[in-house]
Amino acid sequence: MEISFTVLGNLPRKSNSRRIFRNRRTGQMILVKSAPALDYQESFISQTAQIPKGKFQEKQPLSITLNIYYQSRRSDLSDELFCDMLQMAQIIYNDRQITEKHLYHHIDRNNPRVEATISSL
Repeated sequence: MEISFTVLGNLPRKSNSRRIFRNRRTGQMILVKSAPALDYQESFISQTAQIPKGKFQEKQPLSITLNIYYQSRRSDLSDELFCDMLQMAQIIYNDRQITEKHLYHHIDRNNPRVEATISSL
């Protein structure tokens, strides 16, 4: 089984997409997604809404191929946030299912996007 789709937008890095805040009630430090990460999350969910949920079984090992088109060369190749979004959008059950990854870094200043192919192993 295999699915392919494209998500438009510049993929932010997960490690650079957190802000630290102090909880006013408890005083504890908490991590919150940055504005670009939250925007990407919202865009990802709306762009992938038509993809059928539950296509892959819960513990089925998966292979993923990502062609990531960034706006500039400054971005490091990172798929972490994208894989988290796959789980959040219920395209896959858990991102730990991904046991094989093929990642490719490209530049497209006018049309940043991620072209994804997910297949069962």
